[in-house]
Amino acid sequence: MLGKLYLDDAYLKQCFSEVIKRTQIHSNAGVILNQTVFYPTSGGQPHDTGTINGVDVIDVLVDQNQQIVHLLDKPLKSSRVACEINWQRRFDHMQQHTGQHILSQALLKTNGADTVSFHLGEQASTIDVNQSGLTPEAIFNVEQLANRVIFENRDIIGHVVNKSQIHRFPIRKLPTVEDHIRILEIKDFDYSPCGGTHCSKTGEIGILKISRHENYKGGTRLYFVCGFRALQDYQEKSEILTQ
Repeated sequence: MLGKLYLDDAYLKQCFSEVIKRTQIHSNAGVILNQTVFYPTSGGQPHDTGTINGVDVIDVLVDQNQQIVHLLDKPLKSSRVACEINWQRRFDHMQQHTGQHILSQALLKTNGADTVSFHLGEQASTIDVNQSGLTPEAIFNVEQLANRVIFENRDIIGHVVNKSQIHRFPIRKLPTVEDHIRILEIKDFDYSPCGGTHCSKTGEIGILKISRHENYKGGTRLYFVCGFRALQDYQEKSEILTQ
């Protein structure tokens, strides 16, 4: 994989690329491109969808050679292709994933709870932390801090460093790679190694709501929604109360 354009600009919706390899996984045709705007499933974040030369992209994954494979609804005929992502899906993932960074740091600051894992689902996202017995008051304080950071519209900056430069950042967790480590900085709040797609300002998240939490494997699993998902959740519950 030569060019992961989404790392440099998460807001880039289109690009032109060259097919450098054709493959097939199960019954689906796949292509590897010289550059791509499509984010592959990785780090708890699902893949992008969209089209390549008008053909639907149904999955994007990283193969055993660390190359990004685009699985298609049908084979491509051309070697010079136009790529376009489903922007609504991408921006939703940006809101949820950036919100997760803020929520994880808010949990650490208010309760000393470290995030163990993260999953971005179709309806809600979850994070698991290494602390159980979180009280309603603790959840309230976490939400207050997280949304205060969102409303302050702080800058979000990506840094690419090597292992010897990590000490420059007060990172929340250790990276899983040795070189070209991407550190996501939420200005004066959180620093975390991450290769996902994120907003450029915290204000773009809109709002963060923890919908429920439960004890899970000796810790706590929290379900949360951000942005348009949070708005939809509020609208649905308001309609239920009205009825």
